[in-house]
Amino acid sequence: MKKQSVLTVVVLLYSLIVAGVQQPVAKAENSNSASGCVLPEGYESDDIVFLYNDLKKKYSEKDEFETKEAYQKRMRAVYPQTRFSFVKNNKMTRVWGNYSLEYDAEDQVMTIKKKWFGSKDEIKMQRINYRGQKYEATNAFGARVMVSEYLGDDYCIYVLNSSDSKKKIKMQITPDQARDLKENLGILFVCDLRKDKRQSYLRKEYEVYSKATYSFPVSYRFLEHFINVEIVEMVLFSTKTGIIYKRERSG
Repeated sequence: MKKQSVLTVVVLLYSLIVAGVQQPVAKAENSNSASGCVLPEGYESDDIVFLYNDLKKKYSEKDEFETKEAYQKRMRAVYPQTRFSFVKNNKMTRVWGNYSLEYDAEDQVMTIKKKWFGSKDEIKMQRINYRGQKYEATNAFGARVMVSEYLGDDYCIYVLNSSDSKKKIKMQITPDQARDLKENLGILFVCDLRKDKRQSYLRKEYEVYSKATYSFPVSYRFLEHFINVEIVEMVLFSTKTGIIYKRERSG
């Protein structure tokens, strides 16, 4: 499945901003979106890229000769851990699905909401293999233009349950706290792996892309990777200090 953006401003922002082992899942390293974050006390962050690749390697679908009970037993033996925590560093992952913050100084209320460029169920956590290149292109009339092309891989969670990650979140905080949060918002998602209708933890990969034109010589192509989850808890915190501003539990 392919998606194509028609908004020039979205193309430009999406293209130009870079987001940023241990068993069974590596903790936050330089490749992780939690890199540089001060995590809240009592919480850890798992590496979504490692987990995705590990699931892809170890997970296999049920075959026709296997009962559902036997299949579930086999999968539990292969992958016993199902709860993980992922950090979205809002400052480092300014891509589709980012969160916007608006502060009402009169009432001292911060409103946080997800931007809907993609599906409301998708939350992009991390971008890797980001690279750009330039090349000369020629149109049908012989006109030449230098094209900037941007490529990469986005790793995301796909939320299967009703979660506050899909809603506006409001909190009463002081102006100083609001300044900190607007600059240093981190969102930690405590998640349980969940199978979809295909009995898979992973959704089908697809490309998000846009082709360059003579009037706007910028193109991008990003491969999207998804892990199916249910969000158990969402923790909003300062990546600078680790201070927790709000916890939201699902269900």
